[in-house]
Amino acid sequence: MCIILFFFLLVTALAKDLHIETIGPFYIGSLSDLVITTTLINRGSTPLVLLRTPGSILFPNVTNNFDIVHEYGGSPRFLGAQMKYSLDILAANNGSFLTLPPNTSLNITHDLSNLYDFSSTGKGIYHVHPARTLYEVSSAGGIPKPFPAGSFSSHSINLIEDVFNFKEARLENKLERRDTVPGDIVTPRFKSCSTEYQDATNDAIPIAKKYVADAVSYLATLDDSTPRFTTWFGDFTTHKYNFIQRNYEMLNATDAYQSWTYDCGCEEGNAGIIAYVYGPEYGTIHLCPGFMAVGPVGTDSRAGSLIHESTHWAKTVNTLDYVYGQEGCKSLAEDDWRKAVRNADTYEYFAENVPELL
Repeated sequence: MCIILFFFLLVTALAKDLHIETIGPFYIGSLSDLVITTTLINRGSTPLVLLRTPGSILFPNVTNNFDIVHEYGGSPRFLGAQMKYSLDILAANNGSFLTLPPNTSLNITHDLSNLYDFSSTGKGIYHVHPARTLYEVSSAGGIPKPFPAGSFSSHSINLIEDVFNFKEARLENKLERRDTVPGDIVTPRFKSCSTEYQDATNDAIPIAKKYVADAVSYLATLDDSTPRFTTWFGDFTTHKYNFIQRNYEMLNATDAYQSWTYDCGCEEGNAGIIAYVYGPEYGTIHLCPGFMAVGPVGTDSRAGSLIHESTHWAKTVNTLDYVYGQEGCKSLAEDDWRKAVRNADTYEYFAENVPELL
């Protein structure tokens, strides 16, 4: 009986087997040379139906799809789009799927020349690791489930010259400064936004500000672990608490949210993308079709999405998108609290607090 069960489990495991190869040039003399190719190989016996999600290698040239690490530690600053998206909306969009039949492969080219700033880490050897986790759905539809590649290869590059990515300078230089005096009524700026988008944003802003203010007030009462704190950030420590409290206080600035620019052009998004920001582009949130498809309050809401995106800027929290979704954030708090305190969705869920935790 045990032998039969083992054989069944082995066959089931081998039925789905995805491998990711990563290749590219070794010597990099300029950022224009930084083009990486990933190859997805379905070594299993069944088709794989995969979702094109931001942050995965199926969403190239826009989001952070690689972990790039200098041989002596440290990573270049990511300058691309940091997105909030709805898994449910993406799963309902037929154009978001990719089917990889058994024993076939797919090459994807990633132009990274405008996505990373190496000025702080300098020249030398870097190891480029692809994002391994994708989302799989059954051919009949259903809920997408995380599907990590069974194996993968990384690639090493030798940055032989000190280079600077001028995208950061361009983004920062194009921002207009808004000078105000006490007593001024500050209102959001809108770009390419319909009346519907403007109304939805104006409704979401005070809710986002209340979520953040409530989080600050809640944190002010803490001196030990609570279910709400440990669920999203792991075990309570004074150092961690001080760091998180400072971050929410930054988000609670007087002019936060209502003084920013909201751009509804959504150049980088699709039906499932809610919003995104560029790290160097402080004060501008890009709104996408998914923003109008989610609810105004609650989990993964419009208000919460504004909080999520506002944490990405270096002037606020400087978060990344390590994981998405409540379950992923809960696991991150248990497994790697250092990433949890730098994860955008984590700050959103702590502030939304749905379902309510004390």
